[in-house]
This record gives sequence, structure tokens and C-alpha cells, in this order.
Amino acid sequence: MHEPFHMFEFDLKSFKELSKSLNFEIVQNDYMVGDIYHIPKLFHPILKWYMKMTKKGMQLTVYLKKKSN
Repeated sequence: MHEPFHMFEFDLKSFKELSKSLNFEIVQNDYMVGDIYHIPKLFHPILKWYMKMTKKGMQLTVYLKKKSN
């Protein structure tokens, strides 16, 4: 956790459970390598490759849609 920026962290499972209880459905989800700060840009390609391979520093984007009644 990176206080005060991350108060909660969610995974796809938590989105599935929450969307079910709120009558939403997951339309799409994507995992992306997060941005890198405080490190020279020269090292970004290597670090992003490493982060993708180890699934570290990933950002989850979830698109939800309200279910019709």
C-alpha cells in the first residue's frame, strides 16, 4: 500500500461479488502495467516487461453495466 494514495485495493473477484449484489454485470476487464515514476525513462521498457511477467504493479480496469430488470 502506498499511503495516503491507496486506501483499498480490489481484485477482479471483489468486483464480481460487488457487481452481483448491486445488479451490475462486468462487460470487460483489462490488466495493464502501471506507470513508473522516479526512475529514468531509459529503464522503463525493462521494468515494464518485468512487471508484466511477474504481475507486479498491474492496474485493473473494470467496465460495468447495469443489468436490465
